[in-house]
Amino acid sequence: KGVIGVLYPEGAFRLYDVAPTLLGVQQTLMRLGYAFEFAEVTWREGAPMVLGRPTPWPLTADNFLEHYGAGVFWEYATYDEHILELERRHAPVVVANMQNDIPVTATWVDHRKASRSAVNFLAAMGHRRIAFVGRDPGQRFHGRARQGYLDGLAENGIAFDDRLAVVCDGTSPISAYAAIKPLLLSDDRPTGVVAARDLLAQGVCHAMQEAGLALGRDVSVIGFDDASWPVEQPFLTTFRMPSAEMGAGAAEMLVERIVGGWRPPERREMEAPLVVRQSVGLAPGYDPSAAGPRREVALSVARH
Repeated sequence: KGVIGVLYPEGAFRLYDVAPTLLGVQQTLMRLGYAFEFAEVTWREGAPMVLGRPTPWPLTADNFLEHYGAGVFWEYATYDEHILELERRHAPVVVANMQNDIPVTATWVDHRKASRSAVNFLAAMGHRRIAFVGRDPGQRFHGRARQGYLDGLAENGIAFDDRLAVVCDGTSPISAYAAIKPLLLSDDRPTGVVAARDLLAQGVCHAMQEAGLALGRDVSVIGFDDASWPVEQPFLTTFRMPSAEMGAGAAEMLVERIVGGWRPPERREMEAPLVVRQSVGLAPGYDPSAAGPRREVALSVARH
């Protein structure tokens, strides 16, 4: 029980870029002198081992506390109920990269803030027809990302057009490609697109290419995470997911609770900086010389 469990779900390495977060946890716990063990939470018999070892027991609060004195969980909705039970028992547990709204201690990124900033940036570059591409609002962080998009439109005096709020049936590039292609082929296509994930932005870019549209000239695209769509020469303007910082922050919060005892759940926000690349440009026909302060806002965002 003197060991900290670092748990992540089966298949996480195939589906998500979890490694930098776990590396942040590992480096922090090693620096602070704590013993820890990586364990993949398996949901079926015979699941493959990816890192550390699969848990040989079903994940429950009792089983967890039999093996570990504390724990860092990589966010995944499937074990929310177990984390909540551990929290109710005042066990020292922290979630790295929390994307669901449950009352446990966690590090997180404000997707609402990122989407709002993306819309503000595009509006400052003269864009008025701005689309949003994401999953159903009930899926994890997508509701907050969509709300940030709506906030940004309102702040810039842009009327909401529900045709520009594109809902994908998954997070794969093909789902975004299929969802936005008809919109890009229409006469009133958007000049700017805010994508909730880089994988969705990838699908948007492929649909643009097939439609004969130039990225950053005909349509500007902003994504989120700077990790899920790796390319040799990155060209997508996106918000960088602070993955390693999420893990390090979660480990630090856990140690605070080990040393100081239980305290009410808290969230520690990690900033996702905007990385400006060539996928964003001025809106077609936009004259920056007539915009004055608006153009200066865009340049200020780009510099930071």
